[in-house]
Amino acid sequence: MIFRPRGVHGGISVAMVAFGLLMISSLVVQGFSSQALIEHPYWGDLLRSVSADHAARVRAGEADTLPNTGLVRSWYIAPGQADTSVPPYLADLAPGFYSTEDGFSNFETSELFNGHGSFHVAVVALPPGRLITALDIDAIENQQNRTSWWSLLWLVFSVGMIGTVIAWLHANLVRPVRDLADRMQAIDPRDSTARLPTTYLREEIQVIAQASNVHLERVGQFIERERSLLDQASHEF
Repeated sequence: MIFRPRGVHGGISVAMVAFGLLMISSLVVQGFSSQALIEHPYWGDLLRSVSADHAARVRAGEADTLPNTGLVRSWYIAPGQADTSVPPYLADLAPGFYSTEDGFSNFETSELFNGHGSFHVAVVALPPGRLITALDIDAIENQQNRTSWWSLLWLVFSVGMIGTVIAWLHANLVRPVRDLADRMQAIDPRDSTARLPTTYLREEIQVIAQASNVHLERVGQFIERERSLLDQASHEF
């Protein structure tokens, strides 16, 4: 099997694209990981613990001490009693665990939650009523969103940088080398004075052009010597 030679530009481009794909994969994994933390079963365990504490207060006749402001809020709804402090989108929930975040199916969700921030909710049957405990995660969700935006900006910047490097390599390496090769092929072998330009911007291309000119100079001198010897031989004959 004959392998076609690959250029440095192609190798570097492939490496840069592979690096970009690896970075995209890392950011995607990081995004899923941060979302997994928001929906981690830990929050369910925390809600169970808080609900158990609040249920003990209700059983002790201290339902009026349940917090209804702050990060953790709780309400006890007894049959036939209306608590106006309970948000309407939580008042009719059946026992279970709910959340505005449901990407990993650790919680149930509801369209009624839309537009009311980010939170986890535990609804516990506490005969004769229900105990609702809500945990506000707005701050965590907002932090995650900010991190996601920064990650997106970093991704766009990285893709732009990769594209810029590839374009720069093409303009400063591939194009001059091809131009040099075209000029080399265009040289008339009968013209012993033909030379390559040495005005390229990149030092590496100039070095190649100068070395090629030195070689052309030697070839020209060799041809001139051969012509001189042929002329001498023709005069002698």
